[in-house]
Amino acid sequence: MTNQVKFRTTEPYWRQILTIAGAMVALLAWMTLAILPAGPWLVAARVTIAAASACAGASLLWLLVRRQLALRGTALGYNGAGVYTAPAMVVLLIASLAFALWPMPPGYDWLGTVGTALCMALALALGLSLARNGTPVAFRQAQYAHRQGDDHGALALLARLERERPDFYGTYQLYAHIHRKRGDYASAAAACERLIAMRPELYFGYAELGLTLLAADKPAEARRVLQKAAETAPRLPQAHFNLGMAYVQLGEQASALDALSCALRLGLRDQVAQVIARYHLMNAFVSLGYSRQARTEWRRLRRARGVLARWRSETDGATPLAGQRLIAEIERAIETYPDDAS
Repeated sequence: MTNQVKFRTTEPYWRQILTIAGAMVALLAWMTLAILPAGPWLVAARVTIAAASACAGASLLWLLVRRQLALRGTALGYNGAGVYTAPAMVVLLIASLAFALWPMPPGYDWLGTVGTALCMALALALGLSLARNGTPVAFRQAQYAHRQGDDHGALALLARLERERPDFYGTYQLYAHIHRKRGDYASAAAACERLIAMRPELYFGYAELGLTLLAADKPAEARRVLQKAAETAPRLPQAHFNLGMAYVQLGEQASALDALSCALRLGLRDQVAQVIARYHLMNAFVSLGYSRQARTEWRRLRRARGVLARWRSETDGATPLAGQRLIAEIERAIETYPDDAS
């Protein structure tokens, strides 16, 4: 197999760089306007301000668009009309301010009063709608209890929330997560099925079910579900990471390489997940004969030794046996580059 094939496993940061650099250049050029004499230099400064501002604005807009694309399949509002609720509320508040401050022609003063009141009332109605459909307090309490290790308390809060808000999908997502962590895979799968039936357009039900099947050592079934999760949220890095881990368990190195590369390329944020992804990428490159790419991933792994040390120290004694073995394998790989890749 040729070693000329190129795989990109890093996220380019040129958009962030252009946003910051454009804003800084525009600011510096604006600061020079007061001291520049009239003539070509003043024109050049104004052109620089315009160009740099346009560059920063376009880069920022693309970052916002990219963020919205990443939300596809993970937010109810993104998949329906609810996505317009918050922007509409902001527009109505601005319109109410305009009605209040804009001078009306004589005899039409009532338009300002009526317009202000109407826009404020509509904005308030939209705000109440957002609050009513938002995350319940009991769910946040359940999340906090789970993070503190009180799973019994978290499950009790979720049971109460299920009775009070049976339409809230987050209840079943957290149910599935807690049961999976406790090793109760049957209860976790049942919660996932309930979530998928309730919100088939959302990523979370498929993701939790796939992770539950992976934990239950059923990678073939997990792969099918996690493929559906990645199709539902195609710009979400974690979706491709989870799918890549299913391919790793199945020994399908080429597919694992594609999925894990995609996860890193989309900007996988969790540093431990990055280390795990790069370790399995290195192994995939080795097995497929891409020695140059394998050595590149090995160098990146070596630079992440601090992340691995923190991972071990933060989870020492609480990490399952499989996790401890993985940490040990990555540590060995960092110290010794695989001989068969050289």
